[in-house]
Amino acid sequence: MTTGVLLLNLDGVTIAQSEFTLDLRSANGFARPPRLLRVEPNVIPIRQGRIVDRELAVPNGQPNWSADLAVPGLRFAPGDEPVTVKVVEGGVESTWQRGVLDESGPDDRV
Repeated sequence: MTTGVLLLNLDGVTIAQSEFTLDLRSANGFARPPRLLRVEPNVIPIRQGRIVDRELAVPNGQPNWSADLAVPGLRFAPGDEPVTVKVVEGGVESTWQRGVLDESGPDDRV
């Protein structure tokens, strides 16, 4: 007597079917016949994206420097560190960590 959603796991289907039958049953019977309003295959919302790796930004050494990203639509996976900053100095690459600048020294990579 309420609304709901029925999700079908079709992993066991080995051949493509153009027609199929969906049989709804209840052990105690239905108070009224179920009413199917619509079938929406592939309705899981998916956002396509891609990983951007090593987008180059060359700083100018001035205060308040910023860089525009070449790839629009920036978003981060839940729980992931949003940005990784890698700096190459003298041919040696180092990864900087997120931190508070007021609490860091001049040799800290933050």
